[in-house]
Amino acid sequence: MDAWVTIGTFAGGIGLFLLGMHLLTEGLKAAAGGALKGILARATGTRLRALASGALITGIVQSSSAVTIAAIGFVNAGLLDLGQAVWVVFGSNVGTTMTGWLVALSGLEVDLAVVALPAIGVGTLMSTFAKKRRAGPIGDAIAGFGLFFLGLGFMKDAFSDLASSVDPSTFDIGGVSGVALFAGVGLVLTAATQSSSASLAIALAAAQSRLIPIEAAGAWVIGANLGTTSTALISVIGATPNARRTAMAHVAFNLVAAGAAFLLLPFAFDALDAALEALDFTASPASSLALFHTVFNVLGVLLMWPLTGRLTRFLARHFVEEEEEEGRTEPKHLDANVLAVPAVALEALRLEGQRVLSYVAEAVIAACAPGEPSGNDVQTNTRAATELTEAIADFSSQLDRVSVSAKVAEGLARVVQAIHHVNVAVEQAEQISAIRQRPGADEEGSQVVPEMLAEVRHIARTAAAPSPNLASLEDLMKELTQSYRVASTAYTSTAAEGVRATAQALYRQQVASEARRAAKHLVHAARELSEP
Repeated sequence: MDAWVTIGTFAGGIGLFLLGMHLLTEGLKAAAGGALKGILARATGTRLRALASGALITGIVQSSSAVTIAAIGFVNAGLLDLGQAVWVVFGSNVGTTMTGWLVALSGLEVDLAVVALPAIGVGTLMSTFAKKRRAGPIGDAIAGFGLFFLGLGFMKDAFSDLASSVDPSTFDIGGVSGVALFAGVGLVLTAATQSSSASLAIALAAAQSRLIPIEAAGAWVIGANLGTTSTALISVIGATPNARRTAMAHVAFNLVAAGAAFLLLPFAFDALDAALEALDFTASPASSLALFHTVFNVLGVLLMWPLTGRLTRFLARHFVEEEEEEGRTEPKHLDANVLAVPAVALEALRLEGQRVLSYVAEAVIAACAPGEPSGNDVQTNTRAATELTEAIADFSSQLDRVSVSAKVAEGLARVVQAIHHVNVAVEQAEQISAIRQRPGADEEGSQVVPEMLAEVRHIARTAAAPSPNLASLEDLMKELTQSYRVASTAYTSTAAEGVRATAQALYRQQVASEARRAAKHLVHAARELSEP
């Protein structure tokens, strides 16, 4: 019966720990999603800045997966290149070692419920009464912090009970087979729970309770570090080529760091204990393991430093270039992984919206081209815009189901409004093309409202620029409106000259009206898709 109680306590401890980590991570991501976006967006200068950003944010939100996904999102959005994203991911591996220090420094020798229960109470009250404000997600994080420690306390108690009835010498770490066994346990447990933090906490608690030798726990920690790659590999199934490249860089780093750790394992802990004592820090199995975890990840960074250039060049040639070339109308920036960080997901939507705008602008330019317009060019671009619009609508609906901040909700509404404007512009482009290709509509098609159509083409090119000058677009629209008024007056005067002249005036008036409307909606879309 006692054995079942111990097993139940251990299982409950893991459950509370995982729930706590989930609340802690989700709460901090919701509260600091905009800051996460801002910090990563500025990590563009050097390797060190990208590395430090990845480590810092991971240490704050306690989730290397969130930071890795954010980095993937920024690569897809074009805000980070692959080389910069790789260093953010490497930094996230260093930052995730903070979990081990959090467990080690919590004491594992004190009554963790003393910290946990008040945190759960305060956090739950904040989450309940401030659901719509920033304090709500912060309350979730505080409650998650409490559950984290409560679960850790239960695991510690379970291992203490086991240690009193199990001979630690049973777990022999001798030889390669023993190291492989415990490394496999760490890897499988991390892959199963999708949380290296849980696997790491179990290893630290087991070692602190003297249930397993510290070398066995060290092998377990190495396996847990390797197990984090399963999250990245699962998350990029069916994802964009850039996402797969970033995930493979994550795998490469963890393999190099694990190789270094296995080489260090036979003599690491004697050296680390001596280092801790030299720093006047009381050595314990938990603190030694936390330091070991940090050391081999930092060593991984040092080993990857001279190799990263070759690695990024290799990855850039793979996964899979032909897909990017052929997939002209496939989403380039949308990746389901970035939904975990709404601020990044919004940026991906905005960038994809700009792609749609560029296709629609090309359709309008083709419809307004001198001479008879190319129906094929119009159809090719409108078809591409329509396919991407459907992908944006699906992605927007997924983001809308996620709990987002007011700022993200406002940005999402702007993207939706922009898509409405480009859809109208698509219809105008098709209308202009159809009218101008109508048999007998005009014997001199190249002379149909040439000045106005030239102005519309200029507006379309300006609106589709990566960072359009909105003030300039407003001025261009005022000029176009004035040209339209002048042309309308001229067409009305021409209509009095006879039946043929009336038909010509009506035709030209119709083309001018549709072209002006297309330009107006392109300008509206560019404004909605601009940076807030």
